[in-house]
Amino acid sequence: MSENPVRLKILFERYICNELSPAEQLEFWELVKGLDEKDLIDEELKQLWERERGTKASDRVNWARVEEKLQKQILASEIDYSRFVPRPVRWWKYAAAAVVIGVMVLVGKQLITNKTGQPTVVAKTDIAAPNKSRAVITLADGQTVYVDQVKAGEKLVVNGGLEVIKNTDGSVVYQVKDAEALLKDGIIPYHIFSNPKGSVATAVRLVDGSVIWLNAGSSVKYPMAYVAGRKREVELLAGEAFFDVRHDAKSPLVLKAGNELIEDLGTSFNVNAYSKEQIKTTLVDGALRVNATDIQPGEQYENGRISKPELEGVTAWKNGQFVFQATSVEDIMKQAAVWYDIEVVQDAPIRERFTFSVDRNKPVSALLKAMELSGGVHFEIKGRTVHVAP
Repeated sequence: MSENPVRLKILFERYICNELSPAEQLEFWELVKGLDEKDLIDEELKQLWERERGTKASDRVNWARVEEKLQKQILASEIDYSRFVPRPVRWWKYAAAAVVIGVMVLVGKQLITNKTGQPTVVAKTDIAAPNKSRAVITLADGQTVYVDQVKAGEKLVVNGGLEVIKNTDGSVVYQVKDAEALLKDGIIPYHIFSNPKGSVATAVRLVDGSVIWLNAGSSVKYPMAYVAGRKREVELLAGEAFFDVRHDAKSPLVLKAGNELIEDLGTSFNVNAYSKEQIKTTLVDGALRVNATDIQPGEQYENGRISKPELEGVTAWKNGQFVFQATSVEDIMKQAAVWYDIEVVQDAPIRERFTFSVDRNKPVSALLKAMELSGGVHFEIKGRTVHVAP
């Protein structure tokens, strides 16, 4: 491939994020120029792509669009590339393809087939990804406790037999010595754990050992303790959460999310309730019952229908990634809106669907650039508003 493949990978990742300095652009194009035709037909690289994405590279990558984008980058640049005289046009096809297959697969940023659109540009302004938790606990009496205002290892809440501690990893841990002592008229009071827009995913460990991870723009309501033999009733008020439930047949966990009633049968699962009309419950492991319908690992329940989505994409947010499989611009930008805490304005319908992955710790331009390189969509950033157009 290239004499310096590691450096090429690094530079290509910075190219995708629109972060190359003038000197790095010269270095990048010199390395690209050194690619040769055998890279395109290298069966090992094709097999690697297919193992990573489960699709044939030749069917998914829009080489013509990649070629066009690379050419436009050079033509639009103020840098003198005259000393990098390209070989015949045929070279561009192979070089562009080699860059994507030989580099994009390895850095996890795939360019996917879409209809060729008009030239697109990401504005120079940018919006950084969140880098800390802004989670809030609302107590039974209405008081609020901000997680980021307490140091790791310190107590957020002390209430009789209840202690809520901030863990070293930023998660929140509930500890109860005497649940009976917390009863109010025979009922255990509830707490609400909220993770606002523009906040990193945050976890809360309940007294039974169950763990709930909250995505940005999400909130969950739960009893601050449990009494043996009673149901553990939890409600996802908004957004998206991943549940790793400690099963107890005598005290089953019942989750309410909109109009859905989810019963744990010993499980870990993801619930996306950003849209109350399209709640998606996906079982990762164990057993689950949704609205009296049993679903199996790998299945997703939505409005009475059961499907089998790519689990990697469903739980990617929990692992610090955006992973999209044939996803519409609207659905992608819904996730971007809560993660980056931005407004999204779409000026016209866009039919293209996108399949790619991006590190969620990158600024919003990295996400937009990944789609722009595939073609058919244009973005403009104004303040904290992203305008979307064909």
